[in-house]
Amino acid sequence: MSATSEAVAIGNLRQRALRAAQALLEANGEAATSLRAIAAELGTGVGSLYYHFANKDALLAELAINGFAELSRWMEMAANAPPGGRTRFNAAGHAYLGFTRHRPALYALMYNERILAGHDGVRRAEADAFEIYRRSLEGHGIGETEIADVALAFWALGRGMAAISCTRGQPGVAKDIAWRAMRGLQALAGAPIPALGLSANDAA
Repeated sequence: MSATSEAVAIGNLRQRALRAAQALLEANGEAATSLRAIAAELGTGVGSLYYHFANKDALLAELAINGFAELSRWMEMAANAPPGGRTRFNAAGHAYLGFTRHRPALYALMYNERILAGHDGVRRAEADAFEIYRRSLEGHGIGETEIADVALAFWALGRGMAAISCTRGQPGVAKDIAWRAMRGLQALAGAPIPALGLSANDAA
């Protein structure tokens, strides 16, 4: 094998390992996503994977980074082309909640305290995703100095709703929980919150 072919094979193994890890994660959860299980899935030795990943947590951290990048794409696409009747912020929020339902195991990994606290790259990836969410609030009549705080409040609310849904055995944020939380916020405010742009479609 030439040096070029060997480099391609090594790079391919890394990507194949990440794809296999994500499939195992979604099918069987974090506990079953071991380097040994991934190696068996790929038909390679565990030692080959240690060339790319120092340990299981290093691999899981990369999955989490990829997860935040995917979440960022979902929110950015939604905010840039919001469906009729939805604000950019509303659309980005729907994309966030939709991600939790379509990628429940990956979302749980992204907010695994051990992974998030132990890897700078994961924290940076979350910060990048939050920045896209924050930008979706621009142009909704909120003061420039307040946008980050408002976005953070809703970001934290999304995580809280995901936790509530999880305790009820529901993958991702259940739509009824999201709808009730948003209506509760408007009740506390005593008036509609324009940035939310709530409509009957949001309850569906």
